Amino acid sequence: MVLTNGRAFRFSWRLLCAMACLCLLTVLMQGQQSASSVLLVHVHDEAGQPVAQARLVLRSQGPAIWSGATNDLGEASIPQQTVLDLELTVSKEGFEPLTQRHILRDDSINELDITLAHKLEVKETVTVKAGEPVSATSVQEINRTEAKQLPNHPANVSEAIAYTPGVVRTTDGVVIAGGDEKHNALIVNSVDSTDPATGQFGLLVPLDSVETLSVAATPFLAQYGNFTSGVVAADTRRGPDKWKFELNDPFPEFRIRSGHLQGLRSATPNVSFGGPLMNQRLYYAQTVQYFLNKVPVLTLPFPFNETRSLESNIFSQADYVISPGHTLTGTFHLTPQDTRFANLDFFNPQPVTPNLNGAAGAVTLIDRVALGAGVLQSTLSRQTFHLQITPQGFGDMTIAPGGNSGNYFSSQDRRSARLAWIESYAVRPVQFAGIHNFQF
Repeated sequence: MVLTNGRAFRFSWRLLCAMACLCLLTVLMQGQQSASSVLLVHVHDEAGQPVAQARLVLRSQGPAIWSGATNDLGEASIPQQTVLDLELTVSKEGFEPLTQRHILRDDSINELDITLAHKLEVKETVTVKAGEPVSATSVQEINRTEAKQLPNHPANVSEAIAYTPGVVRTTDGVVIAGGDEKHNALIVNSVDSTDPATGQFGLLVPLDSVETLSVAATPFLAQYGNFTSGVVAADTRRGPDKWKFELNDPFPEFRIRSGHLQGLRSATPNVSFGGPLMNQRLYYAQTVQYFLNKVPVLTLPFPFNETRSLESNIFSQADYVISPGHTLTGTFHLTPQDTRFANLDFFNPQPVTPNLNGAAGAVTLIDRVALGAGVLQSTLSRQTFHLQITPQGFGDMTIAPGGNSGNYFSSQDRRSARLAWIESYAVRPVQFAGIHNFQF
């Protein structure tokens, strides 16, 4: 085929335009493919709440190829990468960092859902003073929210501190730095809460009512007193700004024998709620715990082989904000208990065992006011402790090698009380050749 000059020119021009359109279409298709291949990351905590400002680092066999942070909704959009096999690391203060491998798919929008777990904060400080005998104070602080997520689901301060270093929980109570409860101190809102008669931890505040909890081994501070080993200090929390309600472990455990339902084996429901009674003025918080536990002894015949324990733990707190520099706090704590057939075993059947009944209670009023260069705290507290040990009957107790019979040999009725009035004035830190904290 022979083309003239005019026809050849028009043919060449049309061929050039067709090739240009084909190149442009290819570029647009590649751009559309690049835009559609995106990795969307959603970051939230165990409760499903979004985690904002979480740092994201994208790596490919070691080197980082992209980094960024989540928005207020806990989301982040990562543009397409040429490498399909990627490793994403997500971190934020207060959470355990998480690294996860992800393989991108071509020509699609990839979504990745990540759950960050809260970090259990255990802080330890060591203080050494020059010019004095060598001494150290070790303090572990426990975060209430993270302590509630522990596997054993601690109900009170005694169970919560069992996971701190140097603390061992035994059948006789809590052991801190080798000392049992009689050599330790329990401080709740700056008030000694041990039983005056025995030295045991008498008023165990529910964990849901605790704001801060710390354990100090051999703390050399005069404000504590009445201890030779360790101190457990707890400060309770006021009601939140909005009403909240929480119910935990509402379902009991049933006892089934030979395929038949034989009552309850245990029940541990607990409820907590709180909120403002007067907006920005009066706050209220309430925690109620109930514990029913039946412990069987397999060497005794059913149904005369169980020790039954029934306990309650009730804590109420009201906070009134008189002014920004003046607050008034009132707390009420009651812990009744009833144990039938205590210390039951093969040699001591139910008629030989005693019953334990008692209650501990406390009413505390705390006034805090900003005065001069510090804060004056006035605390008034009244505590009562009652324990009664009674036998099953009034018969004689017979001791024999094959087992005891009759009734328990003794009865007791013990009552003790404590009235505390504490005035504390803490001055703001003074900086002169170091930082000084004065407290009177």
